[in-house]
Amino acid sequence: MRKKLIVLCVILLCVFVFSLAACDKYDTRLTNEAEQVAPSGSAGTSSVQTPSVPTHTHTFSDVWSKDGDYHWHAATCEHSGEVKDKVEHVWDDGEITTVATRKSAGETTYTCTVCGAVKTESIDPLKDSEGLAFSLKNDDTYEVTGIGTCADTLLLIPSTHEGKAVTSIADGAFRECGELTSVVIPEGVTSVGRSAFYQCSHLRSVEIEGGVTELRSHVFYGCVDLTSIVIPATMRTIYEDALSTRSASLTIDYKGDLAGWCAISGLDRLMEPDVVLSPSLFIGGRKVTGDLVIPSGVTSVPAYAFRGCALDEVTISSDLESLVGSFAYSGVKSVVFSEGSRLTTVGSSAFSGCKGLRSISLPYVGGSADASILSGACLFGYIFGTTYYSGGTTVHQFYMAGSADYCIPSALAAVIVRGGAIAPNAFCDCTMLTSVWIEEGVTTIGGSAFSGCTGLTSLTIEEGVTSIEGSAFRGCGLTAVEIPASVTSIASDLFVRCEALTSITVAAGNTKYCSEGNCVIETSGKSLTVGCKSSVIPADGSVTSIAFAAFYECFGLTSITIPASVTSIESYAFGGCSALTDIYYVGTEEQWNAIAKASNWAPNASYTVHFAG
Repeated sequence: MRKKLIVLCVILLCVFVFSLAACDKYDTRLTNEAEQVAPSGSAGTSSVQTPSVPTHTHTFSDVWSKDGDYHWHAATCEHSGEVKDKVEHVWDDGEITTVATRKSAGETTYTCTVCGAVKTESIDPLKDSEGLAFSLKNDDTYEVTGIGTCADTLLLIPSTHEGKAVTSIADGAFRECGELTSVVIPEGVTSVGRSAFYQCSHLRSVEIEGGVTELRSHVFYGCVDLTSIVIPATMRTIYEDALSTRSASLTIDYKGDLAGWCAISGLDRLMEPDVVLSPSLFIGGRKVTGDLVIPSGVTSVPAYAFRGCALDEVTISSDLESLVGSFAYSGVKSVVFSEGSRLTTVGSSAFSGCKGLRSISLPYVGGSADASILSGACLFGYIFGTTYYSGGTTVHQFYMAGSADYCIPSALAAVIVRGGAIAPNAFCDCTMLTSVWIEEGVTTIGGSAFSGCTGLTSLTIEEGVTSIEGSAFRGCGLTAVEIPASVTSIASDLFVRCEALTSITVAAGNTKYCSEGNCVIETSGKSLTVGCKSSVIPADGSVTSIAFAAFYECFGLTSITIPASVTSIESYAFGGCSALTDIYYVGTEEQWNAIAKASNWAPNASYTVHFAG
């Protein structure tokens, strides 16, 4: 045994010695190789050079990559698997994008505030409130009479109770239930009593699914937090003081169509300023905005029906018969009444507060086609009302028995009148107007109808007008006017103080008047009826008289040549022509003196008469 141990130790010692020898031989070989690669300039020294490895910097996208839980910036270099800034999403508070109902689940959508990722969560279908108080009615249906033991803030009126239909909510059933925030009334309920939700001060939303036909007095009165109400297509009447929220905004979602909305009696009690400051209206699932067409079959539109709606162009069908405050305080920009309109009444203030209104076409001017000139209803301002609002211009207008201050939209530039007689002073001092189109249905343009419309530069008068009365366009900014062939009566002082007017023509075919040299001439009487600062009186014998006020207050007239054919000059023919300095008479002084001149033919004018011979 002892001998064996000695032998084992000898073997192990030999292995150890051999290993040391091998390591020494290996080190020597490495040293020799190193000496062979040593640079020639390094005498007496030796070194080992290691090859250099180029460095790499990853590049990353500025756009977030994302999955259901995380977002990160992915590498854009060849190392596509590299990422940086990988963290969990930061979700916002979420928005209910689909409202839960009794029949279907809802959905809440959450958005990551960092990368914009979106996730949704389901909302369970709503369950009827329990613990409410009921009373069995004679028709074997139930009426909800009170809150009972129910502690819900979201109140869902059940459609059945103990196997029988729930059809009504009693008067004052939830009066002053301040904990309620939302109410859903099912389709089977057809009656909601007076003051049913009176002074529910924290009630924010009401949904009436269908069946209810009336909003009775005080039903939601004093619900000051109310911001949303869904009204069914079955609604027919809204009673006095049904609502009075004075909330900053109220979304009104009417489930019927436009015709049904216009048919609701008492609609103003929902839409007027005393009820809500800023309504937002949806009809048939669509927000009422952009272009709007009042459909055929609608004969009247209630007051404030479209208050707060941002409307571009409103087209009103020919079936409409009454328009009373219908578009007051709406954002309408243009109103067009269809041809053949049956409109008989436009109420005072029908377009009050329409500060964005830029153009309007009217079947007639004022409140009705036959409005008395003794009433303000004959004036253009009548349909805009007397209440001042920001964005309106106060215009003092006169009618035969008095005057009134009307607030007309400052932006209103263009008017089309399709019929009736334009009363005296109808558009007086409407300085905002720049364009007026008078269509063939108009018969008369009354005295001073557009007097003081200093911004009016474009005027079109279609065939059909037969009479244009005195000072109709006094002080307008017109530069050119054509009088249609249908006109048979023209007042001489038609364009008094129209300082920019340089062109006056009469359409061919007029049997009473013609035009030559920017003069309107009554053909049979050879009377120059209307002139302007650029008039040249024809010398062909077609003019023998210059009519009353033909150039009255033509401030731009500096000189005029009167042909020898003129034998009479009537009163005020050149009255007030303060710039008139020279009259050139194509005849002798003796002939000039022989002309029958009214004593006041040129008052307030200082001129020199020059004779041809």
